[in-house]
Amino acid sequence: MQYFPVPYPGELLYSVLARYAVHTGTVEAKQVLDDLFGDRQLTASVDMNVHLEALLGRVGRYWHISALDVVYKHTLFPLYAPFVPEGRRQAALDWMFHGRGGHIHTLLGRCAGRVKQPAYLRYCPACLQEQYLKHGEFYWRRDWQVGEQDICLKHGPFESSVVSYQRNEKHRYSPATPRTCPKWLAPDKEQSAKGNACWLAGRILQLLDAPPCRSPTYKQWTNFYRHLAEDSGLSRGRQVRYREIVQKVRGCWSDDWLARHGLPLQEVQNSWLIAMFRKHRKSFSFLEHLVVWGAFGRNEAVEDILKTVAHLDSGDSSCRPSSDNGAAAEVLEHREQWCALLEQSGSKGIIHARFVLSGGQATYAWLFRHDRDWLLRVNENHKFVGEGRQRRVDWKARDYEVCRRLIAIRRQVQRHLDHPKRWSASWYLGHFTNGSTLEKNLDKLPLSRSFLEKRAESIEEHQKRRCQVAYRQLVGAGCVPSAWRIKRLAGVRAETIRASTEVLIKNLEARSVEPGHNSKDS
Repeated sequence: MQYFPVPYPGELLYSVLARYAVHTGTVEAKQVLDDLFGDRQLTASVDMNVHLEALLGRVGRYWHISALDVVYKHTLFPLYAPFVPEGRRQAALDWMFHGRGGHIHTLLGRCAGRVKQPAYLRYCPACLQEQYLKHGEFYWRRDWQVGEQDICLKHGPFESSVVSYQRNEKHRYSPATPRTCPKWLAPDKEQSAKGNACWLAGRILQLLDAPPCRSPTYKQWTNFYRHLAEDSGLSRGRQVRYREIVQKVRGCWSDDWLARHGLPLQEVQNSWLIAMFRKHRKSFSFLEHLVVWGAFGRNEAVEDILKTVAHLDSGDSSCRPSSDNGAAAEVLEHREQWCALLEQSGSKGIIHARFVLSGGQATYAWLFRHDRDWLLRVNENHKFVGEGRQRRVDWKARDYEVCRRLIAIRRQVQRHLDHPKRWSASWYLGHFTNGSTLEKNLDKLPLSRSFLEKRAESIEEHQKRRCQVAYRQLVGAGCVPSAWRIKRLAGVRAETIRASTEVLIKNLEARSVEPGHNSKDS
């Protein structure tokens, strides 16, 4: 590497690499990947990039920065990092440093989230004018590409470029130019943002600029939103008044705005908002968090809120009884009541004591909230032992039945050797409605297991079968069955081909040039 452009503040790494291609005059997209990463198969991702250690190993003499700073200053990773567990954050960072594929979006919940990315890269026309006057060129800012942010804090609404977020040329870095941003000649009059849109854009910028820190746990987020409801007077003891929370959010954000950004509140009982004030079992997107913070008037800096969450108890505070004498006496009273109910229930067990006997439900619920460890420990000794299930599986008969059907599948598929899929054990069991059950109990099905061990097709056998089918098709069409034609038609890649498959292809190629070779004999 003899050159690398200086990144601008807030510039996407995608934009830096696109400017490199422009400055060096490199037209071929894969040549740019080869120069920067030494890998021509990488995808030019807009929001989050991978293989960063390889990149810095080549451009480190011009760009003195760590891989962690690249992630937090030139990608959209900071939008997702605080809201996923620490283990997943570390795994995502490791993938961005050393990985090669698109697993990063799945790991951070981007693929399964309610909030979707924009269809095209966006830009602020007035900001482009300022960039041109100051630097003599354009570049993509990372806050422009946050799909949930619609405006520039300084100038007003964004415009869509002609560069698609999901491009057909997935290896090409497309720069910001007058051609890709046709409306960059914006009017001189600025339209400053106001209201909720301005508040949201400011918080997104704060989140992007937040320094690297340890992610809060699910329990800490649970306690944070429980305290948020309590401080706002929207809880009764440990119960949250969900309908009033929904009305509070609707009073700040309109239903149209929420629906447009993928956060509808039509179904109150099953909405994302209600799930945020219950026990957290999954990650929520940064937009969902910001919407709630805005509705509850949390106007402090995003970094301060994250510090507040990080200092909360990471344990489940609802399971610990208080230490004062009054609370201890109340705990003892409820323990005695529950023990009396269990003794009265006798051999009928916990369910009978809880739902049949008078006062059982209230006592159980109170202990579950305030003295859960003791409750679960006592209940272990009072479980109801039933007679057991009378139905038993006749595994021997099932083995005969499964094996007969496997043989029938084998005979049927042998009539179609051009079948594209590999006849693996999972493929055979996929023909059964209870295939996963059979796979877990193959030790009880000796005949079926023996069939799968002998007849299931390995990767090597699958490649050979596809090559033989491709050879017959080429000969039948009157084409010369050269090695490269056989591999292409069979769909066998060079990096996965087995040695024995290579030998077979060479033999097939040699057979086609033998004297007296007849296509009908092949």
